[in-house]
Amino acid sequence: MTHIAVNRSRARRYIPGMTRSPTAQVWRSAELWRSAELWRYEVRHCGQVTLVLPVLSAASVAGAVLVAGPAWQDLFAGTLFPVFAAFAVAAVAGSEPAPELQTSVACPYWTTMARRLAVSGAAVTAGAVLLVVVLAVAATGHDPMWTFARAWCSAMFLGGVAAAAGARLRSVSGASTVVLAAWLGQLFVLGRLLHSPASELAVPLVAAATLVAMALRRWNTTERLAVASPGRAATS
Repeated sequence: MTHIAVNRSRARRYIPGMTRSPTAQVWRSAELWRSAELWRYEVRHCGQVTLVLPVLSAASVAGAVLVAGPAWQDLFAGTLFPVFAAFAVAAVAGSEPAPELQTSVACPYWTTMARRLAVSGAAVTAGAVLLVVVLAVAATGHDPMWTFARAWCSAMFLGGVAAAAGARLRSVSGASTVVLAAWLGQLFVLGRLLHSPASELAVPLVAAATLVAMALRRWNTTERLAVASPGRAATS
């Protein structure tokens, strides 16, 4: 029989079907990240929206480029695909209704969210690859690798915005609203400041890494507050 115990103390946490062991030995083990069963669970938890939306966005943008003509490729692929793909990240980052419950399991909350962000990031990358493959097969006359790099870097930036907003607001709609605001800022402000191709790729990636780090730190803080003071974590 499987026994599940819920404890706020890190030293007394259980994993279903396992005997008690120090938490550090559980979540710091590399086996936790190599577990295929765990990754399958995270994929199921992310849901169909997270997995399908980037691919559907890529297909829709590719279809729009083929209909409108090659002259619209940079605009559609570099601006429309990233914002729709970022909504998939927002659906993951803001969908946890009760993060305080994550303190009852051996794996820290921030590592759980890091795996879910990795799943959503993989879905966004798959969408970008599909987009560039369709455009390359269609022979639109534009460099497919530049299209991929620009679309992917922009999607990573907006995905980082979604992660940071979701960690702070705990709301999918709130995170999506922030993504839209960041997309407009990127389109009308940041795009006018970045003139070289290298800066168009490097700046969004650095910003994305910074925002994801901020989100993970926020989730780690939420867990520590929940362990120390449940009431304070619920309102933080």
